[in-house]
Amino acid sequence: MSVAAELIAARLAGCAACQKKLSGLVMRGDKLVLAALAASLPHNPPQELREGTKVMYPALRTRSGFMIFGLIHAMPRRHRADVLADAVEYWVSKIPSAEAGTSDRAAGHGMSIELPAPAGPEAFPDGVVEIRRMGSTS
Repeated sequence: MSVAAELIAARLAGCAACQKKLSGLVMRGDKLVLAALAASLPHNPPQELREGTKVMYPALRTRSGFMIFGLIHAMPRRHRADVLADAVEYWVSKIPSAEAGTSDRAAGHGMSIELPAPAGPEAFPDGVVEIRRMGSTS
């Protein structure tokens, strides 16, 4: 996931060479990372989606980690690349920009995101991990 975070940062920085390198690393890496990024997309699809992401949206609506991961595995590379690009664009759109008047970013300060503490293996006694959006109760 750290490479995915670096990819989002590269997109924010406008570094095309960085984005190309990091996209390649995500695409060649563990497909679970791409499945997690796909699962983070909103329940209702944004207006403009690439073909591969459109194909995947019925599975994304189920929020089934197994289904999303299986579909990512079965997709052709070009569709996985579409999902990655749309997930990066989605996360970039969620980060406030200096142009929008965010004073901390405009002053050159960083941004922090609070995440819950990771769960240990005792939280998953049967070895099953379900991918869900944060804040989801189902």
